[in-house]
Amino acid sequence: MFDLKKLIEYTLWANDNWIQFLADTQTKEPKLWIRMSHIILAEGVWFDRIKGEKPGQDIWQQLSKTQLRQLYAVHEQIYRTLPDGNVSRIISYKKFNSKEYQSSVEDILMHLVLHGVHHRGQMAMIASSLELKPVNMDYITYCRAHDL
Repeated sequence: MFDLKKLIEYTLWANDNWIQFLADTQTKEPKLWIRMSHIILAEGVWFDRIKGEKPGQDIWQQLSKTQLRQLYAVHEQIYRTLPDGNVSRIISYKKFNSKEYQSSVEDILMHLVLHGVHHRGQMAMIASSLELKPVNMDYITYCRAHDL
């Protein structure tokens, strides 16, 4: 059985490290900035759905470092409170194509964890192609760094 809180903490750690990487390298590569922005913007879409609010649809825009940090801080609080609620609660929502679906909060949170892993992997490939050393985002690296 997986530990949802631990996976969320891993996600926060990985997002924070990639946002810091973008700032530290001062890269202007839009593919990196847009993917990191997409991870954060997509989280916001799902958090809005969980709250029963209509989400924004511009999930592929490029955010600035300041915008990424601000949204990350908001999401950090949401991520840390959601698992303490009823994660088996079913959410009804519409995708951007207007199709209606239902998912548990737990499945949505797991989706966000995996969605971030997918796009951060793409970012590592892009960074490598630019001859930048990508951040090691291996889950086991997170566990070792936090004595887990």
